[in-house]
Amino acid sequence: YKKRFVKSFNGHYFLCPPRAMIYDHLPEHDHDQLLDKPVSFQEFLHMPNIKPGFWKAGLSLILPKAGTIKVATGETVIKIGRGSG
Repeated sequence: YKKRFVKSFNGHYFLCPPRAMIYDHLPEHDHDQLLDKPVSFQEFLHMPNIKPGFWKAGLSLILPKAGTIKVATGETVIKIGRGSG
């Protein structure tokens, strides 16, 4: 079996808002994040893994801000909004 690279344009990464891009790309230098409050490496590691389709659907994450959710009661709340990420 031989893997073959196939070019595929993904418009998400063209003029992507910094608040959406930070969920899957962490620049080496804080100032390149273009955010009011830069995200640290440790914060980035604990963020949810949000794919471009989430933003393309016009959704935004309200809660939780962490990628791992610990649930003690068997229930949790995840809030998703409509609008910019």
